[in-house]
Amino acid sequence: MREFFERNKNIILKLVFMTVFVLFVYVFFRVIFRYIAPFVVGYLLSLVLNPLATFLSSKFRMKRWLSALLSMGIMFTIVYFILRGIILRIVSEGSDFFYNFPDIIETAREMLDEIQVRYENFYNIIPTGLQVLLEDFWIVILDSVTETVGSGIRTGGVNVVTTVPSFILGFLVSMISCYFFIKDKELISKKLIMATPEGIKKPFRKLRPKIKHSISGYLKAQFTIMSIVAAICATGMLILRVPYALFLAIIIAIVDALPLLGSGLFFIPWALFSLITGQIGQGIGLLVIYGCVMITRQIIEPRIVGKQIGVHPIITLMAIYVGLRVFGVFGILMGPFFIIIIKGIIDTKEIM
Repeated sequence: MREFFERNKNIILKLVFMTVFVLFVYVFFRVIFRYIAPFVVGYLLSLVLNPLATFLSSKFRMKRWLSALLSMGIMFTIVYFILRGIILRIVSEGSDFFYNFPDIIETAREMLDEIQVRYENFYNIIPTGLQVLLEDFWIVILDSVTETVGSGIRTGGVNVVTTVPSFILGFLVSMISCYFFIKDKELISKKLIMATPEGIKKPFRKLRPKIKHSISGYLKAQFTIMSIVAAICATGMLILRVPYALFLAIIIAIVDALPLLGSGLFFIPWALFSLITGQIGQGIGLLVIYGCVMITRQIIEPRIVGKQIGVHPIITLMAIYVGLRVFGVFGILMGPFFIIIIKGIIDTKEIM
């Protein structure tokens, strides 16, 4: 037994290391993460702002606490101007909408009248038994929608009331922790290194460059996919002569990157409304754009992500699927990170 272990020591240690890592991540995100999420957000923000804080402190010889505050202030300023531009755009479009509101109402009324005429013509030619069946079915649908919307509004109202204070508290804790992570970066790193056992420090020291390279590649892959989706949406909507095509394409590409939403949130209701109101060409065009986005994402995502993190597309696809099944929609982003860590462990010649 001892000889077998000595012969396969490296493989056994890798398997043990991977098993412990997977169990730790599972418990972490299932149980612990909800309690420390603001600190995780603060740490991630500090990783983004640390280079700027270091540059300010070295270039202008300012105290670390001042460079930390200044870098956070610059971040807030940039975010403010970005959000301000978006809000101004929304206000401008909203003003145009309300200015043209009477014309929109009149157009909608004419469309509804046309739909009603078409429905009555269809209704009059079908058998009486089928008419009764359709009426019963319509009543059931209305009752279900009314009950669902009513309970949804009640539940949503309660959730909003209870979530807003938690969000504000979480935001404040995230910002404060971000400040301390930037200000005391060296001190925190030194304390963590001192508290970490040597048996754990050695393998992580070897894994760090591989994981860092793979994660940066993964983020580049996601940005590439978003750019391709934006280009497809912009091209399609410009062909359809949709107003604000470029602006909408960027918004749709950002939403499409979010697992819970996706571009269907825009395209499906929009296309259905266009078809119902008689804009057949636009409705079909929007569905074609949505189909192109879906097919392109399904084809290129495993390939681009796999190439950037250095694994076969089928492995990436499996990681995304398993992550979805285990962690829900958040797991779509988590799956590839699992693969990044596991690949780093496998590629490392020695763990201990």
